[in-house]
Amino acid sequence: MLQDTLTPQLQAARAKFAGDDGIFWAPIRHHSPACSIYLRQLLDSVQPDAVLIEGAVDFNRQLETLLDAQTVPPVALYGQNSFYPLYDTSPEWVALRWGRQHNKSLYFIDLPIADKAWQREDREHGGISFLHEAYLQHSEFIRKLVQTTRCRHGDELWERWFELRRFDDPAQFFGRVFDYCTAARLTYSEQAIADSGDGARERFMRGEIARHAGKGQRCVVVTGGFHTYALLDWQNAPSHKPQQASPSWLVRYSEDRLDALSGYSAGMPVPGFYRRLLQWRSDLPEYGVAEELLLQVLADLHQHPLFRQQMNTAAKQAVFYQAMQLQQLRGHAWPGLYDILDGLRSVLIKHDAAGDEPLLKQACSLLAGDRLGQVSSALPPLPLVDEVYRLLKRARFKLEQTTKVTTTFTIRQRDNERLALLYQCRFIGLGFAEKTAGPDWEHGLHLHLRSEEWQYAWTPWVEARLVDLSLTAPDWQSLLNQRIQEQLAELRDLSLAEHQKFFVQLLLMKRLDLAHELWRQIGQQLNDCSDCGQLAEFLLLLLRLRQHQNELFEHYAEPIRRVVKQAWQQLMFMLPALNSLPTSAGLRLLLQIREITRECAEALTDDWQNAWQARLHWLEQYGELSVALRYACLALLTELGDGGPAELCAALGKLFDYAPEAAYQAVNAVITVTPHYLLHDDALGLPALLNRLLAGWDEERFMSALPELRLLFSHLDPAAVEKLGDTLCELNGWQAAPPLFNADVDEHLLLQARHLQQQLAAQLKADGLEHWLEPDE
Repeated sequence: MLQDTLTPQLQAARAKFAGDDGIFWAPIRHHSPACSIYLRQLLDSVQPDAVLIEGAVDFNRQLETLLDAQTVPPVALYGQNSFYPLYDTSPEWVALRWGRQHNKSLYFIDLPIADKAWQREDREHGGISFLHEAYLQHSEFIRKLVQTTRCRHGDELWERWFELRRFDDPAQFFGRVFDYCTAARLTYSEQAIADSGDGARERFMRGEIARHAGKGQRCVVVTGGFHTYALLDWQNAPSHKPQQASPSWLVRYSEDRLDALSGYSAGMPVPGFYRRLLQWRSDLPEYGVAEELLLQVLADLHQHPLFRQQMNTAAKQAVFYQAMQLQQLRGHAWPGLYDILDGLRSVLIKHDAAGDEPLLKQACSLLAGDRLGQVSSALPPLPLVDEVYRLLKRARFKLEQTTKVTTTFTIRQRDNERLALLYQCRFIGLGFAEKTAGPDWEHGLHLHLRSEEWQYAWTPWVEARLVDLSLTAPDWQSLLNQRIQEQLAELRDLSLAEHQKFFVQLLLMKRLDLAHELWRQIGQQLNDCSDCGQLAEFLLLLLRLRQHQNELFEHYAEPIRRVVKQAWQQLMFMLPALNSLPTSAGLRLLLQIREITRECAEALTDDWQNAWQARLHWLEQYGELSVALRYACLALLTELGDGGPAELCAALGKLFDYAPEAAYQAVNAVITVTPHYLLHDDALGLPALLNRLLAGWDEERFMSALPELRLLFSHLDPAAVEKLGDTLCELNGWQAAPPLFNADVDEHLLLQARHLQQQLAAQLKADGLEHWLEPDE
């Protein structure tokens, strides 16, 4: 049915395609090596006066930049958050180079990049692609062809029909491509094409073809094959008024972003492989292509340890033989990507492999390449791009490839400048680097770690981002200063927590010198802050950061000391608000202050310690606290030497007599803020108190209290549980319990435990009880 519908339309379209005087159509698939080879042959035979290329007319201003002899693909024209990539295998690149070599006129003929029709394109990798083939790849016609030919998908179908076949001449090749793409297009309604934005683009391109061909020039028109059918009726197309060109720039691009397997809709899968195929087809006689291509592929795979381990000489020979045999069996002129992948599968994979077999995915990733293009150094420097590139190179970052590099920095003076540069890039939002491990400076966690791990990569998106930012600032320092001042303005109405986050960012970027206003704003925030939790977190963070004063802020020790003092005074002033907090939040706050006074005691004077003790007294007597928080304050006072554990336990014992439920809460609070009291083994300690109480209970009362008792001990670690057990055994004259906790665990014991775990897992699987195992078993 589909064939009956398409055949008359295709025949009519083919007649127009072949009968255009003065116009020679080159329908292509973007980045196809076969299209590049036959386009070069077509240009050589036709010798046109002008070559018209699908691409925004704004890019005509960049032709000289593109055609500079030092420009090495992959590169991309960038503008309006969009990329127009060019690669070694791109027919557009071949057309541009051929036009320059033969002194022919070259024109881009697509819609200006500011036109709203481009906004209907799918966004890819954070930007819009000016080359888009999603409609071609997902047409009903292609889907039926894939089913009929038993290919896995449209990419394998294209490779078999076009990349791995011999054609008599360019006319035959482009005629076949035209049929293929036009049949795919005719399965869509005109309304669907108009809604996609392609209709507006094609109207504009028809007008540009009419304008250039009307001068009596012989023209070769190079466009995506999906569009060619709509361009055939160009003769009476109206010309469009010239518009002011939007700014655009030439930036480096990368092979990995050209990979269809990574989501690039106009790409070929594994672009590095097809670059090799184009290279050998262009440089060697046809009979030598297959062997050289396979040898190069095996050499590329050998660079990775995974394949060096699994592919000895015999395995390489087997893969070579399998790929050659598959090529001949399938009638291919030379081995294709899927011949090679199937050869790898048959030799290296000895089980039923799914389509996403990790080994094959790794092979595709290696063969895809990660090469970054080059832009001529003779061209005017890109705003910000060259400066930041030089800064990163001077800091010894590897920027030649787009594969993510993982590196570790020691937190010491030597690496500080490199780390500061990474934090600056993160603050600006370049997308250059991300931190994967190390201290959490913003929250004051894991500060004992002495190194940080980062992953970074110089990508086209980094360059594009810098180009966009250059519209707002002329250089890196100006950009940093501008963003810092903008952030300061935004912070005026935000909380102390946001000021804390920004303060740490500036510390890590070593740019506190650009934020004098921040000190005043933090002081005002401290004066206005009534949230004791935020005050405690901010103070604790500052005190923890002081341990790294030499690395982070040696020149700002005095202003930070003043901020610490102000934060402490405000916290003590606002502490009576403890009575408005839920019990859990109140206990957390008391623990934070306890940590401040214990771990950071060297930063606090005796006056400050006295203020803390006086506040606890006031809270215990006049604070109108819940029972739990009142006893937590009593426990902290006892710890400070104001009273003894015996008095605290006596008060708890009386509480059990008339308010047992409240007593559980009080004991839990005491254990939370002073857990070491639970390990006192004297007769007046907390374990002895609980032991005496339990001894006087009957079974019914004990069972009703059991959930609360379990909760009391739930947060103890194994060592504490064992210590408590020993104390209870001694108090009651019981036989000592066997050890529950062994601190002397060596590597041999861990290996034994792992072996036992594996044996248990194997036995459970043998018994059909796999569902008992955790997912990672």
